[in-house]
Amino acid sequence: MNIFRSISRIILIIALVAVPPSAVAQQKIISAISKTPMPNATLYLPAPPDSLSLAFSNDVYQYMLAKNVRETDRGTQAYNDVPYGTEQMISRMSPIIGLTISNTATPELYQLFTSAISAIGKTCSGPKNYYSRRRPFDRFGDSPFTPERPASLISQGSYPSAHSMLGWAAALVLCQINPEQADDIITSGWEYGQSRVIAGVHWQSDVDASRMMSAASVARLLGNNTYIEQLTRAQEEYDRITGHSRTSSLNDRIPLFSFLPPPPDSTGAAFAADVTQLFATKPLRTTDRGQQAIEHADISPQGLCRIFSRELHLDLSQTETPEIYQLLKLVSEVSLKQNQYAREAYSRLRPLARFNNEKLITTENADSLISTNSYPSLHATTGWLAAMLLTGVAPDFQNNILITGREIGQSRVITAANYQSDVDAGRLQAGILAAIIANDPDVLGQLSRAAEEYRLKTASVPTIQQENEHAPEYTLDGRPATSLSRGIIVSKNSKILRP
Repeated sequence: MNIFRSISRIILIIALVAVPPSAVAQQKIISAISKTPMPNATLYLPAPPDSLSLAFSNDVYQYMLAKNVRETDRGTQAYNDVPYGTEQMISRMSPIIGLTISNTATPELYQLFTSAISAIGKTCSGPKNYYSRRRPFDRFGDSPFTPERPASLISQGSYPSAHSMLGWAAALVLCQINPEQADDIITSGWEYGQSRVIAGVHWQSDVDASRMMSAASVARLLGNNTYIEQLTRAQEEYDRITGHSRTSSLNDRIPLFSFLPPPPDSTGAAFAADVTQLFATKPLRTTDRGQQAIEHADISPQGLCRIFSRELHLDLSQTETPEIYQLLKLVSEVSLKQNQYAREAYSRLRPLARFNNEKLITTENADSLISTNSYPSLHATTGWLAAMLLTGVAPDFQNNILITGREIGQSRVITAANYQSDVDAGRLQAGILAAIIANDPDVLGQLSRAAEEYRLKTASVPTIQQENEHAPEYTLDGRPATSLSRGIIVSKNSKILRP
């Protein structure tokens, strides 16, 4: 027996010697980052549009439009965008930043890319399996415009799109490396997702949801110290090789809005969906949800502290939690400045201005609100950006935080201050801003200090599982849940997925 043990030890030593230390270190980094507990997209993502809704009519409309470009150069690109995976994203993004990303030429950047994609790639299967949405080509009895096998596509749910999620995540990670090229980087990630609509294998709402999910996942990585250390090494490597200087200020205009789709034309299906959503939420104004929408109107740092105090199970304020307050103050300032830049390109009337019978139910100044553009929504940008960063501060409550961040945007539809498409564009902007600000070491430092402050403040606070153990449970339509209830169940301020 001792002989066998000795032989085993010798074999182990030889194996360890044979593996380069750098490879061992790389694997440890990948493992540490890929194990980051990611938010549950099934809980915070909106459900795909009902087939009887006007939102679904817009999905169908976008499908029909996309079919018209299949015989063009853009269609050829969509056909060629089928390959999926980390190496495909590296091949796609390398020419844009003018640098060949590889494990030999840029090991730190390659490591960052690989570990991030590994962590984010696992988040799509949950909602795909839960919703099991039929793909467009299958619903209409068409053939997909793709070399993929139809049977393999049909066996996988359509919502959300894994391709779009991967392309958007890759773009956001590279924006953390070189924000000055954000426009080109984001455009590439955007087109990779839109190719799935052109191919007829995904609805537009599948792709939109994937971008929302990618942004939340990339932002969540900012709460992982191993990821931040690897990001710093990748930034230094990129700067050293390219001569890039990291001197941009968050006060500068971030040139990343050329990809934003213009607000829907008033004669199209998307605008009809906007109007339907607006009036469908109107009855909520006299409910508790309407009161919450009024409270969500205040997105000052103090207002954000009040909104997120419940989700973090801690009284947030400038005096009690100064580091978290400073983080939310930074969010408020960056969102306001960058959202103003984006709005300069549009002059969309707010719903309450277009429909004269709509009255503002918040305490905001109606005249001041009407004088500003509706697209994209500042509240949606601020609320979603705050929520994404706070998931790294309080990861145990990340799903509730993201639900609240999403609801801040939806509150603007309830109050008739914004259309749904304004809100969606605001969240899109927030996702990119979360990636861009990771370029600033001061922001990362503030996020780290906020997380440490929260850890110290809540060291003895009971977990949400303990708190909600005996709390009443309800279905999404407000009825008391029973042992037979399935789907998303609400308990206090939490959502529970019951298969």
